[in-house]
Amino acid sequence: MASRIHVGGWVMRQARTRLLRACALGGIPPVCNRCDRLIDPTLSGLHPDGATVGHIIPVIRGGTDAYENLALEHRRCNLAVGARVAPPAATVVEPIIG
Repeated sequence: MASRIHVGGWVMRQARTRLLRACALGGIPPVCNRCDRLIDPTLSGLHPDGATVGHIIPVIRGGTDAYENLALEHRRCNLAVGARVAPPAATVVEPIIG
């Protein structure tokens, strides 16, 4: 278990950098996955409003460190949520034709 924590820290730092870079290159402002407010990318990840990477499906509930399961969050939002599953972003409902 200790190796996952060590590797997980490296993975999270790399994911934070990649997600912030993707936002910058795409011209999309970084938005918190939990509160939908803008994230200031210039703040340290240790600042309460700084960017951290959170799991959409927590590891303890079967989530992985895969890039598809990671999202940018404010540090305060990430710490407040604990091991709860993130609400789905925008759910598209297809009409039933019948």
